[in-house]
Amino acid sequence: MQYLGLMMSMIFAVAQAITVRMGHLIGAQDINAAKKAADIGVLMSILFMCVIAIIYWVFPSVLAGFAFDVNDPDNFVIVSEIKKFLAITAVFQIVESARISLFGVLRAVKDTTFTLITSIISFWCIALPIGYLLATKMQFGGSGYWWAMVLGAGVSVVLLRWRFGVKMKYSYTTP
Repeated sequence: MQYLGLMMSMIFAVAQAITVRMGHLIGAQDINAAKKAADIGVLMSILFMCVIAIIYWVFPSVLAGFAFDVNDPDNFVIVSEIKKFLAITAVFQIVESARISLFGVLRAVKDTTFTLITSIISFWCIALPIGYLLATKMQFGGSGYWWAMVLGAGVSVVLLRWRFGVKMKYSYTTP
């Protein structure tokens, strides 16, 4: 959770930058440039998180070593769990970076209600019940909840990207 929070704070900053940049471009009625700014901002977020994901996948022992002695046999179970959760977190952060960036995109076109509703549906109505099933009924434990969070965030990304396309198509005309 510490690594997740630290890295996602950078994505929140990118989302704010996307909002500001798009707001300026929409105000200047340069809709094509605003669309490009949105796409580039989301892509930058995803690429940044891909780099972080590679670090999580390649160096999980180093990251776990900041909190635990990875060579101590008493820590074997916890270190193996950390490695498993870092691998899932890597996937989640890639998807979540797109989601948070798309929040910034939709904020620029003054559409914040849809992002709230999408989050409620994606996490409370999809991720939580599926996570419960995966974690308890299918006995995946905590990783089941996290895979459900990946699914919920993925559904949210699809909905937010769709909404952005609709908003740009019907709300703004290209000069």
